[in-house]
Amino acid sequence: MKNLLKTGAAFFAIALLSFVGFSVAHGYGGDPCKVGVTPPAGGFAVKNLSGSPVTNPTIQLEFTAGGDASFVEVSNHSDYSSSWTFPYQAGGTTAWTLLPGYGTKNVYVRYLNSCKALPSPTLIVTVKYQQDACTIGVTPPAGGFDVVSLSGSTVYNPAIQLGLSGGNAAFVQVSNHANFSSSMTYPYSATLNWTLSSGYGSKTVYVRYLNSCKTLPSATVSVTVNYTVDPCTISVTPPAGGFSVTSTSGSTVSSQTIGLDLAGGNAAYAQISNSSNFSSYTTVPYVTALNWTLSSGFGTKTVYVRYLNTCQSLPSKTVSVTVNYINECTIALTPPQNGFMVTSLGTVNVHTTAVTLGMYGGNASFMEVSNNSNFSGSTTYAYAPTLKWNLSSGYGNKTVWVRYLNSCKAMSSIGVSISFTYTK
Repeated sequence: MKNLLKTGAAFFAIALLSFVGFSVAHGYGGDPCKVGVTPPAGGFAVKNLSGSPVTNPTIQLEFTAGGDASFVEVSNHSDYSSSWTFPYQAGGTTAWTLLPGYGTKNVYVRYLNSCKALPSPTLIVTVKYQQDACTIGVTPPAGGFDVVSLSGSTVYNPAIQLGLSGGNAAFVQVSNHANFSSSMTYPYSATLNWTLSSGYGSKTVYVRYLNSCKTLPSATVSVTVNYTVDPCTISVTPPAGGFSVTSTSGSTVSSQTIGLDLAGGNAAYAQISNSSNFSSYTTVPYVTALNWTLSSGFGTKTVYVRYLNTCQSLPSKTVSVTVNYINECTIALTPPQNGFMVTSLGTVNVHTTAVTLGMYGGNASFMEVSNNSNFSGSTTYAYAPTLKWNLSSGYGNKTVWVRYLNSCKAMSSIGVSISFTYTK
């Protein structure tokens, strides 16, 4: 009996050892806390993130199926100084909050075994956390905006171009009304074409800048212009009386250079020519009076004038004046009907040889005076109303002779004289 018990105990011991050896060899009954973990091949990702920034610090982490992990440990710190551990669910998601403050953020993940031990190598996902564009206010540029190519405050065309300095704007809203009751919104650009409201007068354009969501408009900035008729489109009317030659009281001139009196109405320029077809002309800023040179050669001359606007366009109808240009040196002078007189002559007698002659020279330029009828010993003077003259010596009857000359000192008039007695 004893031998039988010994034999049975030995068999049990051998069988138990055989079973244990078999179990260890096949992993059964091993310590799970010592089993390492392999992370899934696809790691993890931020759900619905295709590379774009996030504007909410709370994101959804999505875990790829696979691997043999039991738990997941997530942290915003590479040393896992602060982390959260939760059961691993293949293909599952969990909410995660990034560290505060905008910028580039890393999320660190490692996989754990059933004892939350022997973590896998760390996997990292990087995201850019930035402010939601729809919450960003826009500041208008310090200089506001302007009208491109506007050197003053006046425009002649309702279609203008705005020069916008948009700062951080993504869109601009433009209106002809301060309350933006009617407006247009455009993507921001440095310049923008815009049409003023109809009708001439003072016009104000209002602009406010918007963010990328077309929200949170900036303070309104504006610019005011004077929309008026284009002066280049204004027709000019010549003066009702035409114009005249100021250097003559009639129709005859003796100088090739004449003075013109232009009464220009609303003209800004005058175009003057000696030809009716203006084949050769001179354009001058409008003035009331100016000098003009006739074409060469004596005879009948016509001067033609047409008036222009500020753009030297849209000329008025032509007005003209005709003069007779003659050689002054060929002008024969007629002595005045009253001749001349001795101003100091109270009677027919004078008591001094120094007398004063009173002249009636008409159109004379010079005068020739003599004590002799043949004008021997004469003296020529520029014409003046009076002249000091010395009689010939000796008492007795005296005669003074005068004849008038043109500007060339030629073509003198017939001599005229006055006689009197020189006594003591």
